Amino acid sequence: MPVYRCSQLLAPAGAGPGAVALRDDRVVAVGPLREVLLDSGETEWRDLGDAIVLPGLVNAHTHLELSYMGQDPPPGGDFATWIEGLVERRANEDPQTARRAAEQARDAMAARGTVAAGDVCNDTWIAEVWDDGSFEGVLFHELLSIDDRESAQRFKTAREHLDARPAPEGWRWSIVPHTPYTVSLSLMRVLAAHARRAGLPFSVHLAESPAEVEFLATGGGLFRDLFERRGFVTPGFEPAGCRPLERVESAGIPGPNALLVHAVQLTGDEIERLGRSGATVVTCPRSNHYLDVGIAPVPALLDAGANLALGTDSLASNPDLDLFAEMAALRDTHPGLDPAKIVTAATLGGATALGLTETLGTIEPGKSARLTVVPFAATGDPLEFLCSNPQQVFPLDDAPYETRP
Repeated sequence: MPVYRCSQLLAPAGAGPGAVALRDDRVVAVGPLREVLLDSGETEWRDLGDAIVLPGLVNAHTHLELSYMGQDPPPGGDFATWIEGLVERRANEDPQTARRAAEQARDAMAARGTVAAGDVCNDTWIAEVWDDGSFEGVLFHELLSIDDRESAQRFKTAREHLDARPAPEGWRWSIVPHTPYTVSLSLMRVLAAHARRAGLPFSVHLAESPAEVEFLATGGGLFRDLFERRGFVTPGFEPAGCRPLERVESAGIPGPNALLVHAVQLTGDEIERLGRSGATVVTCPRSNHYLDVGIAPVPALLDAGANLALGTDSLASNPDLDLFAEMAALRDTHPGLDPAKIVTAATLGGATALGLTETLGTIEPGKSARLTVVPFAATGDPLEFLCSNPQQVFPLDDAPYETRP
C-alpha cells in the first residue's frame, strides 16, 4: 500500500503538509504522515517533497472529436464566421487524421492532470478513443434540428446509434441539444425529459454570443444569414421571440442535472434564476476570448449560488485542452476571484456537474487515487500558484519521489 507525503495536500480540511495512502486505485487514508502510516500499517513512504497534491482535474466541456482542427482552426473574432469555417472543415474530415489527433489530445490532457471529461460529440467513434482506462466521464451525444416534426424520429435514431456503441467503462451516454437556437423546443423537451428519467447529466451551449441572442429574439442577424446560406432555415421560419435562458426554461432544462455551457450573455435577473435552479455553469474563458463573444459573469454567478465548472472547449477555438491554462485565464479575466473557487471549479465543480462525486472532486477515503502533483517550492499561496499555469504537472503515478524509511 503506497503512502505519499507532500508539503501541500489539498484535502477537504484545507491545504498543508500531509500524506495519503492508496490501495487498489482508491484512497484509503488522508491526514498527517504519522497518522496515515499508523492507519495503513506501513513503515515506508514516498516523499514527493515540495509539491502540491490535488484531486484529478475534471474538464466539464470539450469536443475531443474536433482535435484535428488544432492544425488549422477556423478563424476567430467573429462567431458566425467561425461556425461556417468549422462546418467546412468537418465536411472535409479525414477519419484517420481525426482519430490520431483525438488520441494525442486525450494523452496531452492526461499528462496535465485531467482525469475526467464531459465530451460533446456528434459521432460515436469517439467512444473508442476514451476506452483506454485512464478517464471517466459523460459522452454528450449532440443533436441539431429545428423542425418540430423530426423530434421523435431524431431521438429514436440517436438511441439506436448509442445502443450499437456502448459507452466505455466509467462513462455514460447522454443525448443532448446543441443550442436553444439550433434545436426545436419539442426536441429539447424530449431530451430533457429523458435525461431526468434516466438520471443523466444534461449539457447545452447557452447564451454564448450576441448573435445567438439576436437570432432567438428576432430571427435576424449574422446567424440568419449563415443559416439561410446553409439551408438550415426555410422562408417560413418563425423566430422564438425570447432570450436564450427563457427558451431552455420553457423546455424544462435548468436544474441540478444541467450543464449550461458558456453562459456569457446573461442579465442580472437571469443570473439570479440560474443560481436558484441548481444548474452548473461551465465557463470556457479562452474559447470565449478567441471567439470574441464576451466574458462570462462568473463572480455574479457564484454569488447567486450556481455551481461553477471549467471547460476548455475544443482545439477549434483553443490552443490546447489544458485546465491549468484555463484556470490561469479565468484568474486573469477576474483578478478578484478567490483562487480557491477557481481550483474548486476545475475539480469538485466539474465532478458535481458530471455526477462523479463518489470517485472524484476531493481527496478522501474511498475516492479515486488519480491525483495530480504540482512541484511547489515557493513560499506563497499554493492555490494562487495553481492558478498561474505551472510548467510542471504530473499524474501521481508519474511524479518523482524519494523513498523514506
